[in-house]
Amino acid sequence: MAQRMKILGLKLSNYRQFKDFYLDLIDTNDKPLNNVCLIGANGTGKSTILYLISQFLEYGQPVWPDKKDSDSPLSCIAIRFALDNQRFWILKSHVTGKEVLILPDNISVGKQWSRFWEAKTAAAIKQAHKSFIFYARSLDREGLFEQVQLKKNSSDLAIYAAPDGQSLLPGELPKTSLDNALGLLDTMEAFQLSSYSQLQEFWNVLIYQIKKRERDYQIFLADPEVQKLTVADAREQFDTTHPEILTELAVQWNLILEKAGLVFDIENAKIPIQAKENLQVYIKSAKNGIQIPYNSLSTGIRNFIFRLGHIYSLYFNRTVERGFLLIDEPEASLFPDLLYDIIERYKSIITNTQFFVATHSPIIAAQFKPEERIILEFNDDHYVTCRRGISPEGDDPNDLLVNDFIVRSLYGKEGLKQWDRYLELRRIIPNIEDPQEKRERLAEYARIGNTYNFAEHEISGET
Repeated sequence: MAQRMKILGLKLSNYRQFKDFYLDLIDTNDKPLNNVCLIGANGTGKSTILYLISQFLEYGQPVWPDKKDSDSPLSCIAIRFALDNQRFWILKSHVTGKEVLILPDNISVGKQWSRFWEAKTAAAIKQAHKSFIFYARSLDREGLFEQVQLKKNSSDLAIYAAPDGQSLLPGELPKTSLDNALGLLDTMEAFQLSSYSQLQEFWNVLIYQIKKRERDYQIFLADPEVQKLTVADAREQFDTTHPEILTELAVQWNLILEKAGLVFDIENAKIPIQAKENLQVYIKSAKNGIQIPYNSLSTGIRNFIFRLGHIYSLYFNRTVERGFLLIDEPEASLFPDLLYDIIERYKSIITNTQFFVATHSPIIAAQFKPEERIILEFNDDHYVTCRRGISPEGDDPNDLLVNDFIVRSLYGKEGLKQWDRYLELRRIIPNIEDPQEKRERLAEYARIGNTYNFAEHEISGET
């Protein structure tokens, strides 16, 4: 059994908009957070954090995304993690270069650690770095560096679903060859990128799962005990323990698609038999059953189909002991009503997985507990800091916008204009002496209040 691993924190020093930043991913019971939701304004580094974590998962060490991001001699990236019951840091700095240090967790409160983070010059960092060498060497004998690296063809799985700035262009479904898909029978990488550019890879995995089931059935039939059964009984026994991926995927897809009046047309799906054949699946109208070409579906629906499908296919019929799922903007191009079940869909798929989401949607954020919400914001020096959420899980998204997204007014410019007029009328009406004018102003006051619901939702704390 693989050793369980969780990300406990991320420390960034002098890196882009992060001066002295620590992302704490431990709950109130000193346990790793299983679910993490990053929220914050544009530029606060949500996508950067997910990317850095994904790079660590892919390579087993902190990785500089680009040389221009590490040109400061004081730059440092550190990942805090748990491996079973052990806690450690993996650290890389501009000074250490290619050398990666693995340090014990308790050094975080030690003098050496403090000197490293508080160093003001490259020379000071080098001096602090010398004191780490002992720890790095001692831990290397335990083989921890090797242990934290995810292994292919194992129970390890990390998926990074990044918005790569592309739209899924109208056109045909991705095509692949049966041979490419069956090649996955021999190797399955632990780290997987799920993006618009990886549509063919998703199709490969989907076909692989279909064909793997067929192969598993032949192996099943070769069992002497199974050969004693009737064909019908053998089939029934196999189907009980080996679900069909398209059938199961249809359930996941349809829970969202039905809200858009659509359904996965599994009855007309065509499975490749010959090497040059392609998998064919369709979406149809839930009301009249008419098939809808993929290039006629909305961008949000297409993106959702492929992202959820890709992630589901990677987890399908698989034992995952060390899993990580990172999704950037799961709400992309989707109508708000479709978002209420999105997080639940992903949670229902994953097992033994630490789940990270970056979002701008209060509907998405409301599906996480307050301590699972990490709010990124700029301080007075325009460096990023973070705090935990306030609103309870399942809170009204409008309340969450105010409490956690710090949107102080939910009214547009015209709404604010009408609010000012509403307050003005409230002030002047008691002093109007002319009966006709008073009736007109009262009518205006009531009309504005009813139109904008000011009586129930007064803004900015004014009365």
